[in-house]
Amino acid sequence: MRKASSIVVKRPRSGSRILQLAGLLAFLALGQISRAEEPADELARFATGENSLQNLIRFPDVEGDVDVTVFCSVQVRRSRQLRYNICYGERGDGNVRAFEVAVADAVKAARATPAKFSGKPRTVWMHYRVEFVRNSNDASVTVYPNFGVDSDRFGPSYEAPQSRTYRNNYPCLFGFDETFLVAIVIDESGQAATDPAVQSIDGGALPPLCESEAKKFYRRADFIPGRHKGRPIKSTLVEIW
Repeated sequence: MRKASSIVVKRPRSGSRILQLAGLLAFLALGQISRAEEPADELARFATGENSLQNLIRFPDVEGDVDVTVFCSVQVRRSRQLRYNICYGERGDGNVRAFEVAVADAVKAARATPAKFSGKPRTVWMHYRVEFVRNSNDASVTVYPNFGVDSDRFGPSYEAPQSRTYRNNYPCLFGFDETFLVAIVIDESGQAATDPAVQSIDGGALPPLCESEAKKFYRRADFIPGRHKGRPIKSTLVEIW
């Protein structure tokens, strides 16, 4: 007579597939929460108080009514210092050199809060304009964090996009004595929505090779989108080279 075969009932262990799957789902859920809570990229901003660019700019000693705008691109470093400030001025008539110098002198002592990518301070290029206005005995100097390209949509004080670019990687423009403007649309996620347009302030043209290299250069660049009332916006980045 055969003995009845023994039956073994296996109970789920802590390492069973079901428990492993449950643990994996919990891990993925935590990962989704972590990704949702990752810090957003932050734009560089001029400091306030005694080190603010607004307070450091001195109105040039010139005669008559004044209506001058100086456009600038400056590198804001992680150390809060401003470097490689590049400016050009616009005015209906006369020389704007005194106003460009006034901005350049102030930048030497000005400071800024550095930009952040994924919560970490990073060096970026910031783009701003300074308006000098004097009528009769009233004079004012106002710094705006943009070139005014999208002011019709967002008002005069919206924050323009900023770029984390390494200009040594694009030597093409360094071979010219002229000043160039590069314009490119950056969407709300910080991605380039267009190819860059390059234009010389003095009317010169880039060789076709440089235009092609500009497209490659800006496709590899990192951007922080512009902001209006604290929210990311699709807007135009204009840089001076």
